[in-house]
Amino acid sequence: MLETEAKFRVESLEPVRRRLKDLGAVFLEACEETDIYYNYEAEVCGDLALSDEALRLRISKGGAELTYKGPRLEGPYKSRVELTVTVSDPAMMSEILRHIGLAEAAVVRKKREKYGLGDTVISLDSVERLGTFVEIEYAGGRGDASKTISRVAGLLGLTNPTSKSYLELIVEGTAGERHA
Repeated sequence: MLETEAKFRVESLEPVRRRLKDLGAVFLEACEETDIYYNYEAEVCGDLALSDEALRLRISKGGAELTYKGPRLEGPYKSRVELTVTVSDPAMMSEILRHIGLAEAAVVRKKREKYGLGDTVISLDSVERLGTFVEIEYAGGRGDASKTISRVAGLLGLTNPTSKSYLELIVEGTAGERHA
């Protein structure tokens, strides 16, 4: 499965929330998510960050899922293979990962509101330690993912997407804190 998305840092979510309402977007859900990212311990088999891959255990009130994200593909927005499986016991999944040489590398906590608009899902995110973001993800259909995301970003008045993931932004911030 291919994931294509664009992420925009915003000062406030309220103007985007109002614009979504004006455009007739459908509210899908509000949730809190904890994303636990894993990497190899002591470079047992390499470094997922160096190969631009990620392994995430996402825990929310609705349950848990394990997601593999492959290296980014060429294009104007972040596109990558994304494979997800539902996990019934996140604590046991964490233990399994630990036993095969993977360790918790970083945790991303966020409050998220999701809206549907055409072939996109728009997430309004308040990310602990990072601030507020809008994420536009192509949700399928027959159109061109990049054109669809660009059109929706324009409708919402969003410019200058970041190509970095929340994980990358948090790791950069942590590295900056260590050097301060």
